[in-house]
Amino acid sequence: MSLTPEIFQQTIKVSEADLDELQHVNNVRYVQWMEDVAKAHWNARAGDEIRENYFWVVIRHEIDYKGQAFLDDELLLQT
Repeated sequence: MSLTPEIFQQTIKVSEADLDELQHVNNVRYVQWMEDVAKAHWNARAGDEIRENYFWVVIRHEIDYKGQAFLDDELLLQT
């Protein structure tokens, strides 16, 4: 049996609170967004019974930096 992973995604817009002193997204913010999208994925896909009996943990994070992100940029987050 072959299992194809289901992609979960969210789009976010960069706000002033996401910026560092160089006026682009701070690296720590990317890590927080990974945590946020992972939790949103769990909440969207796991039913009540699963959430009552199990909890999720992150096994691995990966960031592919394709360029800097600036104020008002829209970013696609996927798990």
